[in-house]
Amino acid sequence: MNSAPAPNLFNQLILFLAAIFCGVLGCPVPV
Repeated sequence: MNSAPAPNLFNQLILFLAAIFCGVLGCPVPV
């Protein structure tokens, strides 16, 4: 945690949201 932990956090958040969307919508987009 020196420069910017934002990229990693953002990536994790995106992955989390993607997982939720996948569960709700049934993954309409091929990842």
